[in-house]
Amino acid sequence: MLYDTRTSRRFFDSDYDEEIGTALSWSPDSGTLAIGKRDLHLVDLRRPIDRSRWRELDTIQRIPDPAAPGNTGTLGICDIQDLAYSPDGRSLAVATETHLVLYDVPGGATRWARVLVLGTAVTFAGTGNWIACTGMGEARILDAGTGESLSEFDIGPVTVTAVARSSDDRLLATGDGNGFVTVWDTGTGSRLCELKALPAHAGFPDITALAFLDES
Repeated sequence: MLYDTRTSRRFFDSDYDEEIGTALSWSPDSGTLAIGKRDLHLVDLRRPIDRSRWRELDTIQRIPDPAAPGNTGTLGICDIQDLAYSPDGRSLAVATETHLVLYDVPGGATRWARVLVLGTAVTFAGTGNWIACTGMGEARILDAGTGESLSEFDIGPVTVTAVARSSDDRLLATGDGNGFVTVWDTGTGSRLCELKALPAHAGFPDITALAFLDES
């Protein structure tokens, strides 16, 4: 659901079924909303068709399998878990259950793709130079231009469920399915501290979102 905060009016595109919407990301200029589930939809919020439907800029059908050169098929039931626009708005990082893929937007050309086991979260550096992503037992920092791994953080036998960077890109925070938050130095890859954010008796202690306070 999308609401206009000035009028409290709800905007909803009736062409979308209820399966869509596991991941959202705004473009840096706030003019485009990326919506992901199985497919990736880019919706233009500056040119509404009417009060209940938005003009769709582009639809990227599923995720091509990067393991098969020339393959035009899809990864089947591979769901999109998280999305992140680059700071310049020209590319979109997509974390799925099996891959991290960087697309040109709009258009949908694949820049690169990397295998990611149980991918859950992704974020761009403020400079746009690197991308941080999380998966089963790990977090990685990859070169945004090439997709090559720059740093890897071993977190252990647990699904890493959230990631965030500090405003100066020097720190990376990861949250996991056991309720722990770990802070890392992005330059050295060293673990700076580990915090127990949720008690074990919380039932479902997954960390679902993280954010740094910008005191600059």
